[in-house]
Amino acid sequence: MSGRFDDLTIKLSPLNTVIYLSQRAAGKIIHHVPGLRKLMRYASVGFGALESFGGTEGNIQNGIRQRQRSDGDKALDFASGFGYENEMKELAVADYYRAQIESGELDRKRSESGVLYQHVFKLMPDLFKRDSEIREVLDFGVSYGYVDSVLARQFPQIRFHGIDRSRYTKEYNEQFFKDIENLKFHAGDVFEFFKMPRAGKSVLFHMRTAVVLPESFLYTFYRAAHERSFDYIVGIEQVGISRETGRAYTFTEDDKPSVLFRASMFIHNYPGILKKCGYDIIQTEMIKTAHITPDFRLLSFVAKRV
Repeated sequence: MSGRFDDLTIKLSPLNTVIYLSQRAAGKIIHHVPGLRKLMRYASVGFGALESFGGTEGNIQNGIRQRQRSDGDKALDFASGFGYENEMKELAVADYYRAQIESGELDRKRSESGVLYQHVFKLMPDLFKRDSEIREVLDFGVSYGYVDSVLARQFPQIRFHGIDRSRYTKEYNEQFFKDIENLKFHAGDVFEFFKMPRAGKSVLFHMRTAVVLPESFLYTFYRAAHERSFDYIVGIEQVGISRETGRAYTFTEDDKPSVLFRASMFIHNYPGILKKCGYDIIQTEMIKTAHITPDFRLLSFVAKRV
């Protein structure tokens, strides 16, 4: 089955390959030349652009050490080092996403957000139409609940839930979306939420979330979803050329370890992990984005419980 996902392997144009290799070389030079990193930061000479292309070599090495940790069961704790480091940072990111949307210029920004939202607004309604028995959606790592609010208004017969770790994120979303009766926000442990009763078929959804969590956590997460009878798992996560290996990642239903994408972001073998946890991939797509980094993509998948 290893060839089934060959169309998900990222291929760069010659120009973008040169850009990528140049940025990686610059990162290595900055890391190994004493004082150069500090000098560039003070002078603001190219440092922001380098960070946008995946971080400096020091950040990449830290990310590799993070990937190799064995305590993924602690990933939901802010102190774990996975994801946002505290509640205020999580809230700030939610506010940033809201500001992006409120600007009305998503299509012009060098970001993945515009194409991400467009994709969600096609992917999820298509799933709801294919399976009219779906009655509940849980968005794990909801951040700013924009997509949830749009879908909840479009499908009033489905209950939507957004969960994140911080109570501030919950309260932030409630002030904007409290008028939508079939949309609720939660804060805390997603595994506790799994225990709540559900009506009808259900979907576990995550976007821009699994990419900052360790592989061991995903196994626990997907297995718990299977045990609690989530019928579908839908994911849309950032991927690209690995800053650890320097190569595009090949997805497979076989066992394959995760690798570092860029600083504190990981590429996981979603088909293989989901299969071991009782789900079969039924739909995939690799989406090109407007992100400033030429290799930056979104991997979209729908998996069904077996």
